[in-house]
Amino acid sequence: YTHAIQYSDRLHKRNHHPLMPYFITGIVDGFPVFVSTPKDPEAFRLLNAGKYKATCYRYEMLCDLTGHILHVHGPELGCRNDARTRKNAENDTPMHPQERFIGDRAYRASKQVLTAYIKPNGGELTQAQRAFNFQFNSVRQRVLPNIGSNLSVADSWLFCRWKLSSAMSKTAPFSARISVGLPGTSTREHQ
Repeated sequence: YTHAIQYSDRLHKRNHHPLMPYFITGIVDGFPVFVSTPKDPEAFRLLNAGKYKATCYRYEMLCDLTGHILHVHGPELGCRNDARTRKNAENDTPMHPQERFIGDRAYRASKQVLTAYIKPNGGELTQAQRAFNFQFNSVRQRVLPNIGSNLSVADSWLFCRWKLSSAMSKTAPFSARISVGLPGTSTREHQ
């Protein structure tokens, strides 16, 4: 039996955590799929991810609070950050107005993702902020190992998706690959 990936599972009654029982329905994190270094300088620039010091495509995995996969978004160019990837995934992951996901500080710019407080420049966190961060991190750390184990499932899913798109990427001219977001995409058309 394989659990089907269903975004609607985020609303299931089993998907909760005692420290965050309301409104938090998932945890989001990005991951790379490394690719060989392209010879084309423009493709290298678009696929190069400074964070990983490698060329890759970026994906985003959304899991419920028990670690089951809810959604996988991608591919995105390696030069994109997690916040940009989340922005591009928002149309695929509609939410109720008060609903939020939790994520690391890379998602601070997203209105859909709740992140831990950061220490202000030259200041300290309040006691309430430190207490929140402690609870927040305990929930995140409970789920992150499950995301790691789910990457093998995601790898299989990505391989199937790659097989479908690889025929086009091998036969289509460079200009056709731009329109579908395959290797060598133009920065102007995907910003």
